[in-house]
Amino acid sequence: MNGRNLGVVWAEPFQVEITGAMKAQGNKLEIDVINLWPNRMIGDAALPAEQRVTRSNVTMDRKAKLLPSGLLGPVSLQPSQEEAK
Repeated sequence: MNGRNLGVVWAEPFQVEITGAMKAQGNKLEIDVINLWPNRMIGDAALPAEQRVTRSNVTMDRKAKLLPSGLLGPVSLQPSQEEAK
């Protein structure tokens, strides 16, 4: 938010506190989204070993169904618990 790193969320509830980073107006929110680890491993399973990105003792079937991944939404801004009082 406005050039300030607010951390990483990788498990539910997928919420970040942005109050301290917000301005009265002209805010810019940037969200970097990455793929799920199983999806990366499924993709790698289709590649020759020397081209794979991941290394694991877990093997994935290259024909396995990919999991929904990305910014699936809905995305919303909500007042903090303190502001809601």
